Amino acid sequence: MLRSRKQNNILTSITGTQINKNFMKVFDLIKGKIEYDKYGGNYFWINDPEIGNVMLAEMRGWSHIQNMFKDAEGNIDEEAADKYQDEVGRWVAEAINEKIARDFK
Repeated sequence: MLRSRKQNNILTSITGTQINKNFMKVFDLIKGKIEYDKYGGNYFWINDPEIGNVMLAEMRGWSHIQNMFKDAEGNIDEEAADKYQDEVGRWVAEAINEKIARDFK
């Protein structure tokens, strides 16, 4: 959580890190590895080295995904759809981690 300090564009995080909001980068938010569904709720988590796990985003698209697993009679294989959603979530987390490793060495 960032709190504004004065009106000089300096933000101070809850750990005391100071950030000039005019020069904030993605890495100011994502400082650790991204993990998917760590707690069973279809969320992406930042494993922040300073403050621990912080939720980044939620995996959405269940309506679309479940309809990908509908048979001719309209029955949905929810177990297969759930596994597929988790596979996509892990893929997205891996892609974010690869970009961070490449861009923020």
